[in-house]
Amino acid sequence: MSHSEDTQLERLRLLSGLLSGDERRRCLFLCGTSDLDRTLPCLEEFLASEVMRSNDSELFLTEIFMRLGRIDILRDRFGIHSDQIEKSLMNRTTLPKFRVLMDNLSEDLDKDDLDDLMFLFSGKFSQDTTKMKSFLDIVIALEKLDEVSPENVDLIENCLENIGRIDLAMRVRNYKRNVNRSDLCAAHQKTHVTSPKPESSVQQRRCETFQTSATNNVQAFVSRKSCRQSPLDGYSFQSNPRGVCLIIDCVGYDGEMLEHTFTSLQFKVELHKWLTAEEALSTLERFRGKANLVGDSFVCCIISRGTAVRLLTTEGCKTDLSLNKVKHHFSVCPVMTGKPKMFFIQRYSASESESSREPQWDDDELEMDGPSIPQDMFWSHCWTNEEQLKGGRHCSIYLKELTNAIMKGNKRSEHLIDVHKEVTRIIACHNYRNPKKQYHVDFEETLTKKLYL
Repeated sequence: MSHSEDTQLERLRLLSGLLSGDERRRCLFLCGTSDLDRTLPCLEEFLASEVMRSNDSELFLTEIFMRLGRIDILRDRFGIHSDQIEKSLMNRTTLPKFRVLMDNLSEDLDKDDLDDLMFLFSGKFSQDTTKMKSFLDIVIALEKLDEVSPENVDLIENCLENIGRIDLAMRVRNYKRNVNRSDLCAAHQKTHVTSPKPESSVQQRRCETFQTSATNNVQAFVSRKSCRQSPLDGYSFQSNPRGVCLIIDCVGYDGEMLEHTFTSLQFKVELHKWLTAEEALSTLERFRGKANLVGDSFVCCIISRGTAVRLLTTEGCKTDLSLNKVKHHFSVCPVMTGKPKMFFIQRYSASESESSREPQWDDDELEMDGPSIPQDMFWSHCWTNEEQLKGGRHCSIYLKELTNAIMKGNKRSEHLIDVHKEVTRIIACHNYRNPKKQYHVDFEETLTKKLYL
């Protein structure tokens, strides 16, 4: 054993104890085994054997802890930083692609997804499914039944589609498309020697067998999901386009990202950049007109520098926009009565010296009685320091996570309030890791029905 390997084994004895039981289980799964338990001695012994036979033990350990999300271990104990990790794994990896894919899917499935999969497979396993605590437990059971393998992931893809996780099914599809062709050919040839039927026929037959045996479960699952997310509880989206999305970008960043997102959601999108307060007012007035508000909803996204109550729009202008007036602008719009109106504001907090601009709208005009926002409205307001705009091309963490969450929520039929909760959770994690680049999010809503984008 080389001195380097000896040092790494000593590290393993110290580091294995830092992993939780679930992390040990994931570690063993990623390495290609599923029958070993998650006890500490078992993990140490297994990792030691993997290090001994690895062609690049340093790369192997780096990828293991990176996949587990334990960057702290790599940084504090190995002295490896994120840029070094990316460089190390850029050209080659050591862990099986199939195992990495299944582990990634497991991390992105929530409790409801797991319950749906358990329900879908309830008649498939003879063992007690209550002992299955994660998606990896399901994969292991399917491997033992010879239903799933690195060369056969059709069943996983179909089941993810059945529970509405089209985003994850797409990952499986990409894996099938990008997996090493030579490995698949070798697997095909090996199977052909022992069986007169081609591998593709075997896979198709397995998939058909599952579909036949699980038909009742799939039908029951679809019925159960329909009851849980009944369209009678939500706003109607029957029009084409589904609504209008107005984007006012006075900063120059992220407008295109929002445009792409809402276009994908079948909204009629208009993107306007570098508007003055007068131009923004004119645009809002135009959209409030009946001819322009087509569809069953209205979305307004504004990106601007501003203060707590005003948007400064384009730098150098003498006037600004009152946030309260923007909020109430569509409350007296008859064509939007009963339809959802969504506002997403990204504000970059400006210095107090700029808050003395002459307001384009007078806040005294507002009626202060009643709710703070009109009925059937969702208002999300995020602000961060304008210093972040000085670091070159800036991408708003809030808008990035918002667009990601909205697209994921669309595929999973999630209510917008739940989608927004996920955004605020991610923002909180970002703030914890980046105390000098914090984002603050506040939202109000007066929705009378559930809103599914």
